[in-house]
Amino acid sequence: MSIDFTLGFQRELADDWPLLNHEWQWFVANLDYGHDVAREAIVSAGDSEAVAEAGQGRAVAIAADRGWQSTGIRCEAGQSIEIAARGRFQLDDQPAVWWSEPNGVTLRYHRGLPIGTLLAAVVDESTLPAGPSPLLSPSAIGNRRVLRIERGGTLFLRVNDSPTSLANNAGEVQVLVRQAASD
Repeated sequence: MSIDFTLGFQRELADDWPLLNHEWQWFVANLDYGHDVAREAIVSAGDSEAVAEAGQGRAVAIAADRGWQSTGIRCEAGQSIEIAARGRFQLDDQPAVWWSEPNGVTLRYHRGLPIGTLLAAVVDESTLPAGPSPLLSPSAIGNRRVLRIERGGTLFLRVNDSPTSLANNAGEVQVLVRQAASD
């Protein structure tokens, strides 16, 4: 492979390069037999709106059968946001349907947390990650949590489950994100 090819490749993907780096780290850390590449692909929302600009908050739906999904909400470092979630969704269909809510179910765990738990990570999509991606150490949200933002970026959410088990999930979590009352 020539240096010209590499430079052309990077130039072609320049706008997406930082997010691709986060996605690559997530992929490598979670690669397993049966990994569902299509369902685990990060869903980006494009341009983000600041939480403070969202007024009473912004509602988003997070699909239970997908990996990390952008909310399109930009968070600033030092800011506190409130994330409230509700809904009932399916995590498995064999031998019977496993129902869950955003707090998760303790029948099975993935990465040390109950499957079905709503997770959050703030990712700066404009620069390359300086170390491990925040996607590798998300915050457990469950039904509700006030989250202090360490580093600014776009809020990403997902339902906790193994990348090998997303195909049997169904439904979504309804999430409201707003600036916390203390800010």
